[in-house]
Amino acid sequence: MPTLNIVGAGRLGKAFGRLLQQQQLTTIQHICNQSFSSAQAAAAFIGQGDAVPALAALAPADITLITTPDDAITDVCQQLVAQHKIKPGSIVVHCSGALGSDILAPAQFAGAFVASMHPLKSVADSAQAVKTFAGTFCAIEGADKATKLLHAWMLELDAKGVTMLPEHKILYHAASVLSCAGLTTLFGTTVELYQASGMSAEEAQAMLGPFLQETLDNNMSLGSQKALTGPVARGDHDMLEKHSQVLSKHDGLVHKLYVAMTDCAKKLL
Repeated sequence: MPTLNIVGAGRLGKAFGRLLQQQQLTTIQHICNQSFSSAQAAAAFIGQGDAVPALAALAPADITLITTPDDAITDVCQQLVAQHKIKPGSIVVHCSGALGSDILAPAQFAGAFVASMHPLKSVADSAQAVKTFAGTFCAIEGADKATKLLHAWMLELDAKGVTMLPEHKILYHAASVLSCAGLTTLFGTTVELYQASGMSAEEAQAMLGPFLQETLDNNMSLGSQKALTGPVARGDHDMLEKHSQVLSKHDGLVHKLYVAMTDCAKKLL
């Protein structure tokens, strides 16, 4: 069974490490985080692997998984190569949604096969992510040997690997952020507007849950064009103007959001 080192085991790294350990797809060897205590906590969560205090303490592994923040990936990769922690013929993978596998060039020059893998999943809690990972789509790109391994992992984890071109990753990531953070922002903003109209936050959230779920279901079954309802779909320009007036008086930023969403909605028709 191939050995695996995880560098930067935060919420995603811990979740993925535990999934691999549960399915016995690798042997977790070492875990290195920014602090030794967090590496120990990650190892305890994963249920396998030894925490190490620094990159220098890593033993080279068959696979190295870098799950640090995006801005640390290149530096970590360079340090791993400089300290001879990357074996020729091994696989090095990062999990950034925006960056391609080309940022792992130092590892590639050292003889490794590099790739990127990004689960399209909102990982707010590692334990919950482990329970709900099945069915998750993962964008994968990189060297053939590395991507074949990642696609095989997805099959074993009941997830779905999607081949991605590296030059498209930033647009893919922007779309992902727009959908996830955008929905959360929209939910929070709508709750605030409901509160301003006299409801409690609890009432607003209770109302929005089923409403948004029904809207999502309609989009999934009918497509966005047919699922679109409201004044844009009806061509009710008077109502759109009334909305614009009341929102501009209430909150200029929310008004801009509404206008932008209205313009985008019109493109669906």
